[in-house]
Amino acid sequence: SETNAVGLHRGVTFENIELKDIHQYGINIHGNEGPTYPNGESSFFILDQLTVRNIRGNMVGPGGANVWIWLHPNSARNWRWENVNVVGGKSAMFHPPLQCKGVPKNLGIRCAEK
Repeated sequence: SETNAVGLHRGVTFENIELKDIHQYGINIHGNEGPTYPNGESSFFILDQLTVRNIRGNMVGPGGANVWIWLHPNSARNWRWENVNVVGGKSAMFHPPLQCKGVPKNLGIRCAEK
């Protein structure tokens, strides 16, 4: 979503995807596209019924992030996160260290894992 945008995204599915030799972000979900990306505040929009299922892949080198989510704290609603395994990234290339925001707590999403 673009900075200061509002809206609703509903019923989006990413399924059965293989990521190979990724350098920076394996899975990247953010709500602040624009001049403040990646550090600015996320715009409030609703991302409802997002399904991420059967995603696997690898990062090339340790610098990138397997998963990075940067959303307004009230944006994520009714997510499904199943069988996601992106490996190899350690977020070492980001200074200050990469953090996540707005990640649904009950799904076990390993965001900006180090």
